[in-house]
Amino acid sequence: MFSEPPVHNLIQSLRRFECVEPCDALVLTVEALERAERELGFAFPPDYVRFIRALDGLALPNWELYRFVPATAADLERYDIVTRNRWLRAVRGVPADLIAFFSDGLGDECCFDTAARDEGWPIFRWRHDALEDDRLEPEARSFLEWIERAIRDMPDTHR
Repeated sequence: MFSEPPVHNLIQSLRRFECVEPCDALVLTVEALERAERELGFAFPPDYVRFIRALDGLALPNWELYRFVPATAADLERYDIVTRNRWLRAVRGVPADLIAFFSDGLGDECCFDTAARDEGWPIFRWRHDALEDDRLEPEARSFLEWIERAIRDMPDTHR
């Protein structure tokens, strides 16, 4: 059975990697979180918010992990979860009940399924190149399960 690690342990694992650098504009603020929830129309999974808060502004330049970027940080807009999801909906046709929080860099997106939040916020991969009926693929039962695997499987080129 899967045992979810504490967020603190996951952050310590990330801090060992050379690619991690501080970025004050990425420190989670109440205002940025409230804006994202208001504009996307739902409250984010608590584990995701805890993880982003625990990152305390650490930038992960080799990862496309979407965050709550303040409007004043225009140079980080590509990491903003609101901006990215608006674009994905308008241009790529990602359904509105999916909230992308990570891109694999090849066109696929890891998403929260807002329709399944009562089931513990399972993570799905939205596959950009699949037929409509095959676009969603289960990834993990929770954000913590997903992020632990992502850190463990991070390629050496991203470390």
